[in-house]
Amino acid sequence: MWDQEVLPHFIHPYVILDHDLMISKHNNEFASFLGIDSVEKRLSAYKEDENHRAFYITSFAEEVFLEKKPLVKDYNNESKGDYFRLKGIYLPERYSVLIFIYDQSFEKRYNHLLLFQNQMESVSHLSAGVAHELRNPLSVIKGFLQLSSLTNSYDKYSSTILSEVDRMNGIIENFLSMARRNIKKEVQNPAKLLHSIADIIHSECLMKGINFTFDIYQGTEEIKVNDSSLKQVALNALRNAMEAFTQKNKNNCFSLKSFVEKGEYWIVIKDNGDGIPKDILKKLEAGKPFFTTKDQGTGIGIPLCKTIMQDHNGTFTIKSDPDSGTSIVLTFPLVKNY
Repeated sequence: MWDQEVLPHFIHPYVILDHDLMISKHNNEFASFLGIDSVEKRLSAYKEDENHRAFYITSFAEEVFLEKKPLVKDYNNESKGDYFRLKGIYLPERYSVLIFIYDQSFEKRYNHLLLFQNQMESVSHLSAGVAHELRNPLSVIKGFLQLSSLTNSYDKYSSTILSEVDRMNGIIENFLSMARRNIKKEVQNPAKLLHSIADIIHSECLMKGINFTFDIYQGTEEIKVNDSSLKQVALNALRNAMEAFTQKNKNNCFSLKSFVEKGEYWIVIKDNGDGIPKDILKKLEAGKPFFTTKDQGTGIGIPLCKTIMQDHNGTFTIKSDPDSGTSIVLTFPLVKNY
């Protein structure tokens, strides 16, 4: 029998269920996947228990029986850290379903840890710029408070003082959002988010003497995005650009532009540095992990950015030329409102 010859060599969990959700065959990995020592012969007992992994297997098996054709389905439970893919094959001669299970939970958790580490590096990198940016509104507030004290006319300057306080609060909020370990995606208009990213980039560019420009599309289209993740991609591009700028060039420029094209929201991040050599660019485009040309680099920045964009069903593209610098193009599918 094919199942006796092939299945024992399969290293992932698998199970064969009949129409009554009775188990006719499984491996030890399947029991480990369910988190139990021994597997009951009937999985229908878990049909109502949404907190158990077996619940998703029974639901998926019923779908395969209904369709009577191979199916693939991903199940994600972020609160429990569960990420796995089920592949089901209908076996008409046995009136059964063979289900293969690919547990991706460890890989996902590892990627989230790498992403969080990269976020913390960016937070550390940006802290000096944020402190510098806060000095401006603080100086304005101090000056107007002193003036109010001298002239005994606080009401005259209160609106200016409060607006500067709001400005400081916005700077701090944008900075703290980088540190939030939250990967939830929300449907939103990206213009406001990009303006907050522009504020952070502006702070850093001021510190480094870099000319920063932005042109953000103000349409009503929406995308489904995680705020911190998009900020991470944009700031990773900024950090790479800053490290690539040469000291001799006094006209270092960095820009951010967004627009809508062909049902997608485009974000183009560009610098006018020396560009990336073709051989290195080829390795970066391939997303080779831990590849870096920097003495203190980890090589996880660009692969993580690619992973972030894949999780958003988008794309991450690097374009570079020695004469015109480097561009990073991000595309997000627009949310369709019917």
